[in-house]
Amino acid sequence: MSEKEILMGLTRESTNEEIKKTAFDLTWSIRFISMATVKNGMPEARIFDMTLLDDGSLYFITASGKPTFDQLQANNNIVITGVTKDWQAVRINAIVVETDDPVIKEKFLEKNQGTKSLYSNSPDALRYFRLDRGHGEITHLYADDMHARLKFGWNGMEPRPDVYHLDQELCTACGTCYDVCVGKAIRPGDKYSIDYFNCLECGSCYRHCPVGAISKN
Repeated sequence: MSEKEILMGLTRESTNEEIKKTAFDLTWSIRFISMATVKNGMPEARIFDMTLLDDGSLYFITASGKPTFDQLQANNNIVITGVTKDWQAVRINAIVVETDDPVIKEKFLEKNQGTKSLYSNSPDALRYFRLDRGHGEITHLYADDMHARLKFGWNGMEPRPDVYHLDQELCTACGTCYDVCVGKAIRPGDKYSIDYFNCLECGSCYRHCPVGAISKN
């Protein structure tokens, strides 16, 4: 198996739980990560410190007086995204819940001594949130621009659906999609197929298919 067939130690056959764990571990390793909330229907992004605790969940804190806290009270959907210097990336759409568990608070502050010191005079200002359920993906853009992606969901939520679908009953195996695919994700045969592990979701196959065999979700 070549390097391009492996994504952060995972393959197409990896389980949902394995992908989720890798995504959470990657988030923790990046740690300071972009997080978007919703304000009046519009996204607002800032950098947040994401912390992975030993229960396998990701947590973050904000102060009760901050606009972020108000936004989370109105809409508890967030999106986080980050990338390493090696172009390994993570994106997670999550529904967050506030926790008042004293054990979680203690463990969080043990890993965040700077926050503990900063709020030492006003610890009651802190509010603790857990990424409760959602879906996400990990990706890697290799040096030669080859792309790999794996998706996951957790706590009752499914992975994000694939954007494009190739109907093999309509496919004539003409090879047009193979020729225009920028991610080399088209697998030829009597009937062609899309390998979603390498799919960039750019839509080139969809736009160029002469028989309309490729649909967009």
